[in-house]
Amino acid sequence: MDVGRTEIINNALLYMGQDTILDPDDESKNAKLCSQVYDSVLKSLLGGHPWSFAMTVAQLNELAEKPRDRRFRKMYELPGDLGSIVSVEVIGERASNWWETKEFEWPSSINGIANTIPPATYIVYGKKLLCNEGPRLQIVYIRDEVTSYEMTPQFRDYFAAMIAARLYYKVTGSRDGEKLHANQVVMLEMIARGCDGRQTDTMPQNMPDLLTNTRWY
Repeated sequence: MDVGRTEIINNALLYMGQDTILDPDDESKNAKLCSQVYDSVLKSLLGGHPWSFAMTVAQLNELAEKPRDRRFRKMYELPGDLGSIVSVEVIGERASNWWETKEFEWPSSINGIANTIPPATYIVYGKKLLCNEGPRLQIVYIRDEVTSYEMTPQFRDYFAAMIAARLYYKVTGSRDGEKLHANQVVMLEMIARGCDGRQTDTMPQNMPDLLTNTRWY
């Protein structure tokens, strides 16, 4: 039994003024409700901030398969536990930029839509990363699966409060106190992000080998 998971669910119940439980897998209504939303709320929170405890690094190797998107020549398999990408870097000497690549002809338009200039360096389709750099890339990313023991205490409090916010009316049957709890969630989020930010080793701004996500354009 994951004691940390039980503690988070019990904190969520306490935020709603409810009795605690011994096992999140028991047959009580509150245990079932909290267990049902636990994973979805966690993935949502992990995707909203580059939490240091969920951050990791992985090396990507080029796949033999070529992308169908004509803007890109290389394709890489992304980790199965990928939540969101923080950064992508070329390992070793960086390859030439696309305008220096003689064998690659940039199309004048894609599906009738004019290209943006400059072009994006990489794009993510599902669990594949497409780009023109390689043959090896390194990514820093946020995992979408973490255990309760990896979380900071501040994040666990914020996580519990978000579970309570999701279930407040369904569990309590009342809107009384819901707005007050929402304000508490905002405060706990600020505390969690602030504490986490002091632990994160932020990357320097001017990195010549840092790739850019197309979604930034």
